[in-house]
Amino acid sequence: MKNEIPKRFSRELNKLTTRQGRRKSEYFLCEGKRCCSEALETCVDDVEVLLYTELTAPIYKERDCKAFELSDKEFLRYAQTENPQGVMLLMKKPAVSSIKLRDDYLLVLDGLSEPGNVGTILRTAQAVGLTEVVLTRGSVDPYNAKAIRAGMGAQFKMNICIVEDLANLASLFPERK
Repeated sequence: MKNEIPKRFSRELNKLTTRQGRRKSEYFLCEGKRCCSEALETCVDDVEVLLYTELTAPIYKERDCKAFELSDKEFLRYAQTENPQGVMLLMKKPAVSSIKLRDDYLLVLDGLSEPGNVGTILRTAQAVGLTEVVLTRGSVDPYNAKAIRAGMGAQFKMNICIVEDLANLASLFPERK
């Protein structure tokens, strides 16, 4: 049973179809079964709306969040992947957090511009137990659709901080120079 998406969600989904809209939006899309499952398990409070197709309806219909079934055509209109898996989440971008230094090591990504690489690095960092990553301004958005897919949900389990540049980061820790 398909139901219509409220206009406010529809507007946000339309915004996310352009690069400038994605940059300005306070939301991002999480696509695919694995990434969506990770998000629904670890940060369900950040999920604004769950979108699914008839094919995936049995799996996602009964979730504890706003959920809408879309036609395949409408789903493809919003999807950012070439071969969508029939499920996506509209999620709030986390607020930029401050560095907490919870780990003995801090991973710093400076000027990375390839979303797939950022996602893969975040996934690897999370796999070895890091919980915090710092990106310098100008690096690719870690919540870019391609970064989310490559990260396989690692972003949802990590504290991701953004600093102006490496000099600014160093000034936060004068005792460690």
